[in-house]
Amino acid sequence: MGTLRKAVDELSGEGFLVRHQGLGTFVATHNQDRYLFSFFHVVRQDGYKEYPKVELLEVGYVKADSHAVMMLGVDPGSRLMRFVNRLSLGGAPIVLDEILLPESLFRGLTEQKLRERSATLYQLYQDAFGITVISTRERLRAVKADPLKARLLGVMDGEPLLQVIRVALSFKEQPVELRYSYVLTSKYEYSSEPMGAS
Repeated sequence: MGTLRKAVDELSGEGFLVRHQGLGTFVATHNQDRYLFSFFHVVRQDGYKEYPKVELLEVGYVKADSHAVMMLGVDPGSRLMRFVNRLSLGGAPIVLDEILLPESLFRGLTEQKLRERSATLYQLYQDAFGITVISTRERLRAVKADPLKARLLGVMDGEPLLQVIRVALSFKEQPVELRYSYVLTSKYEYSSEPMGAS
């Protein structure tokens, strides 16, 4: 019992659980503020943080390649839903997100649901599929914009980009999403520090 209480205390302290006096303990919901301050790490170079405008550019299905197999723990050739979002900050495109989801976990997710969602993706996962993102693992590297990314971001071919490879994890560290983000860093940067929007 003590171990369980300790685990609940730790999850509450990290913001994954919320306690309501007289009602009980609940999983924290993925509202816009939680997403912005816990999972979105792109900030203006002066530290200002804002919620991005999101455009859905592409939706389809692909077979899991070796990297997706390793990162998502799926079988080789498994069907993955793939979609691409363009995120704008300060009125300009700054980030491209290529997102891969195991079809087996997100049956019924459609382009219409992605386009019509009124909240964050993680809240959609939680509300529509009962999948709660608890944490993420990220790796960063420098890359150059290929012609397609350059066109979508409005920059020259070969423009330096920051690539962020993220795996989103649910309970018991189950991988539920693989995301490749490409970030323009001429005016924005990656920050893992929690910051408030000024």
